[in-house]
Amino acid sequence: MSEKVPEKLKEFVFRDIWEADEFGITKSQAFKKNKNNDPISLINVYQTWKSSNIPDAERWEYAMKSYDRYPCFNQKNRYDRKTGESYLYYRCTGACNCYFKITADVLTGPNAVIVLKPKPPKKETWIYLNKSENEELKSALELFCSVVYTAGNFCPVMKNPGGDSDTCWYKLSNYLSREEFSKKESTDIEEVFCKKLTRKGVNNNQVTRYPKDMFIMFHGNPSRKEIIKKLMLMDYYKDRGYSKLVIDQTPAEIWKDGKGIEDYIKMLELLSLLIVKRGIRIYYRNRIGKERFETYAKALIEERKKELGIQ
Repeated sequence: MSEKVPEKLKEFVFRDIWEADEFGITKSQAFKKNKNNDPISLINVYQTWKSSNIPDAERWEYAMKSYDRYPCFNQKNRYDRKTGESYLYYRCTGACNCYFKITADVLTGPNAVIVLKPKPPKKETWIYLNKSENEELKSALELFCSVVYTAGNFCPVMKNPGGDSDTCWYKLSNYLSREEFSKKESTDIEEVFCKKLTRKGVNNNQVTRYPKDMFIMFHGNPSRKEIIKKLMLMDYYKDRGYSKLVIDQTPAEIWKDGKGIEDYIKMLELLSLLIVKRGIRIYYRNRIGKERFETYAKALIEERKKELGIQ
């Protein structure tokens, strides 16, 4: 490697829930009872510890600070955060001065790739890949779990869709596709979420919002390409036109009942790289040369593998 990765960049890209001291996970019973401290088992510790009155990790302060680095949200006249709240807010341009609440989501949830749920999703048929004896698969899972709760996998959204299809490529193909956008009357946050015509109200009830509108959080009817760039999601696509995703199958389809284990390992390694790449983009506010960008991404992945003892 011709250029050393800056320590501040490394710290930003790899900072995760275990460094969010204000929530005290390490003091919880779930953590104390945990015999291992590998990234895979720590995912379960977090999910066991978390209670309903605590925001998801993507809305903790350390995650919210990463959103301030998005050029599109670093506009205090339009986007801001209210003291003590774990949401972004957009201020309407109309006379009503509405404030739109913007939540956040983990782009690819850990359970979506650790636990496979064949259709129909009967619990006794679920496949827990973290219990596999395949060392190469466990290493790939460990690498992924070590970055799943970092800035590169967090993203502001208008609705957290939830459900069993919690992968970034599912969300992009369903809610940010060319076909989906061709049907939209508007991609303007005010047109979609303000009451039509009157502009005297705002829908901040996330339960009644539609998943198809989860990426509609900008003014001025931006195109899907503009939204992809604003949210720094470009690396999930193969081409400049953002028409072909680099991953276009569900985890279960890649797994193929255990026949696609090598493909699954490649998917996990690629997903970890994509998360790291997006973390780099966020840190540099999407202003970094291609050569340096690729160099840093590869170097950070190699450093993380060494830290985890992965060959």
